[in-house]
Amino acid sequence: MANSPSLPSPVIRDVIAARVSRRDILKSGLASGALIAGGSFVGSLFAGETHAAAAQSTLGFPELKRVYDKTHAAAEGYETTLVARWGDPLVAGLAEFDGNKVAAQEQEKRFGYNCDYIAFMPLPKGSVNSDHGLLCVN
Repeated sequence: MANSPSLPSPVIRDVIAARVSRRDILKSGLASGALIAGGSFVGSLFAGETHAAAAQSTLGFPELKRVYDKTHAAAEGYETTLVARWGDPLVAGLAEFDGNKVAAQEQEKRFGYNCDYIAFMPLPKGSVNSDHGLLCVN
């Protein structure tokens, strides 16, 4: 049976308006916000170094101090090397990077940021070599 075009379907905005008033949405939004803020505050009372210390690390080095700063840190006995940073050119001939003025077409030719997947695959394939491999970044 074919759909009948003679009966117009209601517009979604009219359906929502008939069910919920703006005042109801504001009230429930404020109540939800208060619950979230209150829950976060209460949860923060119980969070701390003593709670974090309960979990034993399986890593072979002591945990680094939890700080937010512009320096890069590594555990004692380890070293780090910068491989790529946001804006580094992936092709020759690009001007110096300015994160405040980069256009989409130019960013496509530069290393990105906020990468959600990074994997190191040791080479040769199947080895456990940590000195030679392929770094994959999404």
